[in-house]
Amino acid sequence: MKKILLTIVALIIIVPTSFVISIIAFPQWYFEGEELKEFQESVAVMKEEPVLFFGALIKIYITGFCTEPRNYSITTIDSRFKISKETVTALLKEAETLWEDAAGIDLFNYQESEGDISVEFIYDDRQKSTFDLQDFNRRSVTHETRVADLDRRFDAFSRKIDIWNENPGTEDERARLEAEGNALEQEQVLVNNNADQLNLERDILNAHADALGEEYQSGFFSYGDNKLTIHQYDNVNHLKVLLAHEFGHAISIDHIDNPESVMYYLLSEDGVIRDFKLSDDDKTALNRVCKL
Repeated sequence: MKKILLTIVALIIIVPTSFVISIIAFPQWYFEGEELKEFQESVAVMKEEPVLFFGALIKIYITGFCTEPRNYSITTIDSRFKISKETVTALLKEAETLWEDAAGIDLFNYQESEGDISVEFIYDDRQKSTFDLQDFNRRSVTHETRVADLDRRFDAFSRKIDIWNENPGTEDERARLEAEGNALEQEQVLVNNNADQLNLERDILNAHADALGEEYQSGFFSYGDNKLTIHQYDNVNHLKVLLAHEFGHAISIDHIDNPESVMYYLLSEDGVIRDFKLSDDDKTALNRVCKL
């Protein structure tokens, strides 16, 4: 965010007569992705309230981004996330405390409503795919357990047949063995059908994951309207790290090129969630934006 604000100042100072042209053309090659979106949102605010915008900009440049705690409120939690407001509030507090302990000052403050930061949980295909995959994994484990149990029962049945062949029993015993063998064969058919269904579902889930892309956004912070939006999380620990990451953006910390950092652009790699702790690079960035 500091890069964005400094860029706006430089454009005004260096090219005052062609500011409107440069503000439209320059960002297209200088910024990309999230930074470009943040720049455009900042420009929109500047156009609506130019005096307030530049006054705030000068104040931020002199004192940093952390002179007053930012109030936040939970505005929306789609029930399909299957998480309570109480749980989200507790996780937000943990994410807040992570940054505040490092800063030694209050950075955020929860209030029940009308906070200047709105926290929202918006459900879409990203979270649905996560739930579908978790359900698939649970059923896959159940299937593997069923396969292992069936294998043991077939082994036990085979030993019974060996014993029968060595010492044939009564006709009733033969009938019972035959019924047991038929039941095992029928269950084997059901297990095989279930395996085929799971393989089909796996292909569908993989295709959906490919369509979403490896680096889709689980959440983001919008500077234009001060919204912290969550779209996807794997579990509570993932959500906690994600909230801490977005709180970092809320105080204008950009992504950090360190895989051990909370502010690294990927919060998980190979299914491993980032640790819930600040790296030295996170702390350096915090000190810089807050001028600590």
